[in-house]
Amino acid sequence: MKIEYANFAETLRSYTNLDLTDWEKSDDASCLNKRTLAYDLPFVSPLGRNTANVNEHQRMLQDDLTAFSVESDNQTPEVPYGKSFTTRMRVCLTSATPNVTRIK
Repeated sequence: MKIEYANFAETLRSYTNLDLTDWEKSDDASCLNKRTLAYDLPFVSPLGRNTANVNEHQRMLQDDLTAFSVESDNQTPEVPYGKSFTTRMRVCLTSATPNVTRIK
């Protein structure tokens, strides 16, 4: 799964310098597993930089036959005010039929 995500991130999302850890069991009861990612994200800036370093922490909330859910927190410390906020996103994949998956 690590290789597939790396291919997705580098090919479709245009991330560079991707560094991600393997999923590991979490001590936190609110999630099953966790991992950390760091990568450079391309963006347009009048300040001359064309990438921003992103630190991402992912938590697997559910992984069973009916659903897969991951929550991630992203921070971009090198952009203006990037240390002041964190973006949180949750992705849920559920099985609708044997050949259809819903994403929310």
